[in-house]
Amino acid sequence: MNSEQNIPNAEPGGSSGPQRSESSLAEINSAIQTTQIDMALHQVAAAALGRVAFLYSRIEELAACGPAGTAARGPAATEEIAQLNSEIAAIAEGTEFSSEKIFQGEFQIPLLSAGFSPDGLSSAIERVALLNNEVASAINIIGSVLDKLKAHLKSLTSYRSAISDADYAFEIANLTKNMLMDQACELADESRSAEQSAGPGVEHDAQQVTGSISPDRSDE
Repeated sequence: MNSEQNIPNAEPGGSSGPQRSESSLAEINSAIQTTQIDMALHQVAAAALGRVAFLYSRIEELAACGPAGTAARGPAATEEIAQLNSEIAAIAEGTEFSSEKIFQGEFQIPLLSAGFSPDGLSSAIERVALLNNEVASAINIIGSVLDKLKAHLKSLTSYRSAISDADYAFEIANLTKNMLMDQACELADESRSAEQSAGPGVEHDAQQVTGSISPDRSDE
């Protein structure tokens, strides 16, 4: 079980643009999903190891030796130890995550033989404690990685939102500018058309007025 995760570079500053932010968002979301799966795996392992630790603790109680160093357990205790040991074996061999066995290779849970010795029991208990510590440490690391990924995601989402707002404002400003320019051009065209249509009529009226007030030289 690997607890180390690679955190994508999702800093909002620098040369990152809208396309880069989209790519980074996808990378971070994928990394978060992978880390959450890894966390779930270790949590299943921690629960199983916690149960095994409890069973070994009970076996240790039943297998306690008397003052003279002889085994103090009777037939009932021996039978219970066998049952507890069978449950430990079932956990070790049957605990799965995503259809894969968890306790394999170096991460195996130690099992006791039928005629185990006190040293063998102590060694098994120590091994389970060591596995528990490893899983607990891994969970802490994974939790820290997950927090960082979520912080990156929040920061990048805010950055993307700010870019979207700026783009929207820029588009509105351009739209408003274009509308004003179109209206100005329309007004100019209308004014020019009005001047052109009114020009000849005005000139003709002026000539008529000038002619009506001119003196009649034939009376002279």
